[in-house]
Amino acid sequence: MVAELHDGLAQDLVGIRMHLAASAAHLDQAPPRLRESIRQASQALDDALADCHDIFRGRITPAIARLGLAEALAALL
Repeated sequence: MVAELHDGLAQDLVGIRMHLAASAAHLDQAPPRLRESIRQASQALDDALADCHDIFRGRITPAIARLGLAEALAALL
């Protein structure tokens, strides 16, 4: 399961992070609310990736321990 998360989910999240970063580079003229929304999405994505890395290293986050993996991931989205 850990390998599947690493090879699937984590790679997908990294791809999304790259798209958000590319989009953020073009937001100079965007409304402040849009810039803040992109910043918050990027932070949530970074948090999700950190949780994935903790799982890969055999550590379970408090949210996963409390909610289970599926609900903890859904809460991030």
